[in-house]
Amino acid sequence: MSLDRHKLQQACPSFEAAKITWVLDEVLTHPASGANQLFSKPTDAPTNTGPSGKKAGHDFFQRPLLSADRKSYWMLDRSLCALPCLEAVLGVLRTSHKDFDDRLGTPIETFVREQFAAHNVPTLTGNYRVDGEEGECDIVVETSEAIIFLEIKKKPLTRRAQAGSDAHVLLDLANSLLAAQVQAGWHEVRLRKHGFLELDDRGVRTRLDLRGRAIERIAVSLMQFGGFQDRVLLKQFLEGTLHADFSVNEPSLQNAFAKFNGLLRELREQVNQLHPGEATLNQPFFHCWFLSVPQLLVLFDDVESPDALKQALWKTRSLVTGSADFYYDFAWMQRAAESNATKPVS
Repeated sequence: MSLDRHKLQQACPSFEAAKITWVLDEVLTHPASGANQLFSKPTDAPTNTGPSGKKAGHDFFQRPLLSADRKSYWMLDRSLCALPCLEAVLGVLRTSHKDFDDRLGTPIETFVREQFAAHNVPTLTGNYRVDGEEGECDIVVETSEAIIFLEIKKKPLTRRAQAGSDAHVLLDLANSLLAAQVQAGWHEVRLRKHGFLELDDRGVRTRLDLRGRAIERIAVSLMQFGGFQDRVLLKQFLEGTLHADFSVNEPSLQNAFAKFNGLLRELREQVNQLHPGEATLNQPFFHCWFLSVPQLLVLFDDVESPDALKQALWKTRSLVTGSADFYYDFAWMQRAAESNATKPVS
């Protein structure tokens, strides 16, 4: 897709031409040298060590546009450039508001809840206190057969992780997937133990009753984590790290790994409480998910009720294609369902 700066300025007469030029050149477009400069091996990633470090390595995901003359601009396929558009805007906001990332969680949660409401799926949220312990539910969806806890984390997959740093991959997963699953895990433990939770949403109290229903736990990220959000990989990660304890020689990472180990201890305690006395655990995390906000939105396409949401979610719940791509798996199941629906009845 090509864009012409002069035509954009003509199409937006209410904006100053200089502002449009600034947005195009300084916010949305890579330098004239192009994207992914000095990117020759996986560990080449932009760093904060000087101007040259910030421009080295894989950085195409930061901005959506390319331009050689600053008169015409090119955008590749929108599937590649949608997230760079968002990241480019967030990058500007971060420089203007130092605590911007800390304030990002509430708008994301509000947006997701609005999407549920737009598809006739009521949600609950609020704080509760049980046995002297406090908890906070981001989003709860009740269906006739299941209660779905969604915990939203804004932590992205960082540049160092995308460049192949094992330590940073683990920490990014810990602060997104694992932190959200542990939070949802305590909701499950307390709901199963007491049979209900009383949620307080700014003074409005709502009782959430278990009533023998299944429980699903969804960790929701703003940005996509790629293949790390595959259900098979999720299962392997949670089961493989359940009894692990990590150490690191790098002093700057020791506190972060101490927090990671703390989350794993909580996860072990939850498993012990949910499966007391069981010598062999049979897929204790099968009811756990890791989805991005864009992936969650795809589920809403044909959803107009809580039970319809459960049906959409269940389409890929037991599916293993080896693609490690939620979109591929979901589209494959959609096509299979449409094909079966059009087959003549013999």
